[in-house]
Amino acid sequence: MGPYNDYLEVFTADMQNSVEPLTATISENLADIYQDVKDFLMSYRTAVTEIMNEALIELVESFEEFWGQKLVNVLRAFHEVAFNGENIDEEEDETDPTEDRRNTEDWLISKMQKNWQDDHEEDRNHI
Repeated sequence: MGPYNDYLEVFTADMQNSVEPLTATISENLADIYQDVKDFLMSYRTAVTEIMNEALIELVESFEEFWGQKLVNVLRAFHEVAFNGENIDEEEDETDPTEDRRNTEDWLISKMQKNWQDDHEEDRNHI
């Protein structure tokens, strides 16, 4: 979703007490919803009536208390992204030409990788 992932959260109790605007992310909210629905489906697949009933009760309660409002909020944001006319498939160049590149040559992992490559280079030369 790139730069289109964040959206303003307006339907939350915290918003009334906040001076700053609250933001949420489409991806995080969809992941939360997905997890609850997946947990329900995995329990339901057991085909054990008691487990299926408990899973359904838990899903309904979770929908009422937690992710039902998130679902409608994220749907509003997702609709805006999908139909606002922006091409989200275009990748933006996120590299900053003024950003300094870190010198990783002295890092332990870099040294170990170089040693491994050197050892295997010697092995290839002997073949």
